[in-house]
Amino acid sequence: MSNNKNEFDWIKNIKWVKMKERDIDIALESFYTKGYGEKYFKKIGINFSIGNQLVFSDGRIFFDQKDIDDATHLLLEKKDKLPKYALKITDHCIKQLKKCEQFLKKHKKTNFSKISDGNFRKICSEFIEVIYNLIPQAFFVSEILEKVASEKIIASLKNHTSDPVSLYTKLVIPTQPSRLGREYVERLALALKLQQKNSIDSGIKKYLNKFGWVALYSPIDDLYTKEKILTEIKKLSEKSNLADELKQAKRKEIELKKIAAQAWQTVKLSTHDHLLIKVMQKNAWVRTYRRELISEIFFQMRPMYIKCAQKLNLKFSDLRQVACWEIIEQFNNPEKNFDNMIEDRKSGYVFLQQKDVVQIISGKSISKIFDPEKNSTINAELKGLPVYHGQAVGPVKIIHKKEDLAGFKKGEVLVAPTVGTWMMPAVEKCIAIITDAGGVLSHTAIVAREFKKPCIVATKHATKILKNGQIVTIDTQLNLIKLK
Repeated sequence: MSNNKNEFDWIKNIKWVKMKERDIDIALESFYTKGYGEKYFKKIGINFSIGNQLVFSDGRIFFDQKDIDDATHLLLEKKDKLPKYALKITDHCIKQLKKCEQFLKKHKKTNFSKISDGNFRKICSEFIEVIYNLIPQAFFVSEILEKVASEKIIASLKNHTSDPVSLYTKLVIPTQPSRLGREYVERLALALKLQQKNSIDSGIKKYLNKFGWVALYSPIDDLYTKEKILTEIKKLSEKSNLADELKQAKRKEIELKKIAAQAWQTVKLSTHDHLLIKVMQKNAWVRTYRRELISEIFFQMRPMYIKCAQKLNLKFSDLRQVACWEIIEQFNNPEKNFDNMIEDRKSGYVFLQQKDVVQIISGKSISKIFDPEKNSTINAELKGLPVYHGQAVGPVKIIHKKEDLAGFKKGEVLVAPTVGTWMMPAVEKCIAIITDAGGVLSHTAIVAREFKKPCIVATKHATKILKNGQIVTIDTQLNLIKLK
């Protein structure tokens, strides 16, 4: 790389927009930066690609405002054809999900210790491509399409109700439940069995085989152990109303469908609006299932990653600092040594994407990277988008990383950049949820509805403004987050 002091000056000329903040590592984020290439957008029927992206190791993710504007314009110019175009994109996304399912079915029982190096490299490459194919949905569908469609639908629903956002959240309740909801039912069932003094050894084994993926956001995350899940089940078994809670959890799927059905009965929509809402209802399930499926494929392909670490002569945990494409490059160039690179990255790194070129900057070069938030100020007002109504008062607990879950107590308000699958222990205990990012169809919104937690998303700065232990009052009807 050039030592020219101006090699990164172009970054200052971009109008950067902070899209989200999340717990990241290179193993995971490398899929996103490469997966935003034009080739993968075309696979879901979109002639588009991400031009510029900036991702810091502390979890802050920035996109170029021009890319956001171009993607938004692409949808707005469809006008009356937007519902059919959105449906086409959604169906393409589902097609990619099915390809991922097929890959998983084919390889999840592969004995990687017995296959040839050639076959191993082939499976690794196929695995990476399968994940790349799921990435464009995260930007174009979850961010851009949701914003454009939601604004149009909410504006139209004002003709039917004084609270169009609340009505919209009911209309787009997915027809299929999230797998996380079913995971909680099975966990409660095990706790009840334990409470009744029955053995749960075989039940825990089945649970871990079926839902072990819940713990994984990155492919290198720690797995659930029998001891850890047993500890959580023992805590659940201490509840006096456990049998009733299990019954309610089992009824939740039916109740949500009733809420959606009743909402549909209250409105008479044009063919255009009806189709667009139905498409977004479908997307509400697609985006959640997509994230669940990525976690599951990381879980099922764990033996592949273990062999990758062995072939690269690395500790398994050090794969966290290695991009997915670097694994393939090393297979083709065994003399390459990752040791110094990994140590540099442990101190911090920046993903820098410019068109089709992705760099991972670490070491002293990081100081040359312009930080869009370096001198920015934060608006202290906290408002967002209510996605499940209710009121709550309680102490704040901010969750950025898995380590933050350890001290989460029942009755606290969960505050996070967004809610990931691995946050479910906190979701179960919290009395309300507040996030920086999200929308009506976001994973956070779906989880809040399924677990009946008052929830306000898209506050932008809740994790920066609120402090651990601070007492807050949440009233979603008023879109109010009040500090005591």
